[in-house]
Amino acid sequence: MGLYGAERFHYLQNPSSTNAYCVYRGLFPPQTIQALLSGNTQLFEPMFLEEESIPPLSDFDRAVYFEFNRYLHNQLLRDTDVMSMYHSVEMRVPFLDHELVETILRIPVHKRFQKHMYKALLQKMVANDLPKAILSRPKQGFILPLDRWMRSSLKPCLEEVFFDSDSFWAGFPLNQEAILDVWRRFLKGEVHWSQPWALFVLKRWWDQRIHGASEAKARRETSSIKVTHAS
Repeated sequence: MGLYGAERFHYLQNPSSTNAYCVYRGLFPPQTIQALLSGNTQLFEPMFLEEESIPPLSDFDRAVYFEFNRYLHNQLLRDTDVMSMYHSVEMRVPFLDHELVETILRIPVHKRFQKHMYKALLQKMVANDLPKAILSRPKQGFILPLDRWMRSSLKPCLEEVFFDSDSFWAGFPLNQEAILDVWRRFLKGEVHWSQPWALFVLKRWWDQRIHGASEAKARRETSSIKVTHAS
């Protein structure tokens, strides 16, 4: 699991289904979040208030609930939509047809999840149509070599953002030194590339959409004042 995975077990210091899920899907461990927020946990706590509103479910179904309402909704579907629309591709997700999902969720957990068969229902459904070599091969994702890029060709771009002057950090909700600590630890091989990448994307967005918009507004107001005085 390594240091990165082990740090996420700190979520279990306060046992709950939400914290257990964060061990699996959490991007930053709790101590890093505390440092990034300069100890202001009020910015982080709303995410966990959902715990009280979750209907009574088994452990498996609670994990499914989190996958649907967080990972699938906030990341996978969003990424699919953005990438497909950017390339003018019409994407469909037939396995998310609401009638199909509702039907599957009514099937008992022990039939949906089988210890030694990944996606058991789907495999059984197509068992007569696909070769055994296809059904039994391990899951294989598609991952860009961002770790390598961030240590080479992308490194100057990231450091330009992370080491910006103080004026570019005004109003930014995360602690610059904590961000730099994440970056340095990545370069040492101590954290996953997704941590500094997420901080880089957020800071770039902030610079362009928030800081940049504020500067543009200030310039417009200054120009307006000059015009008024001139007239």
